[in-house]
Amino acid sequence: EDVDPKWLREAELKHGRVCMVATVGFFSQQYITFPGFEPSPDALQAVYVAPPGAMAALLFLAGYIESASYGGKLTMLDMFEGD
Repeated sequence: EDVDPKWLREAELKHGRVCMVATVGFFSQQYITFPGFEPSPDALQAVYVAPPGAMAALLFLAGYIESASYGGKLTMLDMFEGD
């Protein structure tokens, strides 16, 4: 009763989409390499051979997309205001 069903529905959809994109990314990184990254023969070790600056840029980009997708409303208390 403390959790809004809209929040749970949105969270489940988002997690499902992230899992699908992560699966595609896991398999595609064997064949595609971003500029600035060194190719790795083992997909599980790719995060360890990436330059720290490039990893920071990817994490910043992911955070920006997450924040911008809801107009900065990230918590359950303010995401569905006005509905």
